[in-house]
Amino acid sequence: MPEARLDELNARLGRAILADGRYFAGATTYQGRTALRPAIVNWRTGPEDVDLIVPTIRELGAALAP
Repeated sequence: MPEARLDELNARLGRAILADGRYFAGATTYQGRTALRPAIVNWRTGPEDVDLIVPTIRELGAALAP
């Protein structure tokens, strides 16, 4: 996938993650590239919460990818 399309997909995925509501993460731009940025700073966040991130990204990303 070309970098520009990947950046757009990551931006859309960040919005989808926020709308989904299972955890707080969004997209950020760093050095001209869009990346996902989960927020794992709450003292109540446990390993099971972190383990949910990748499956959720895969699920939502599959619905967005061409």
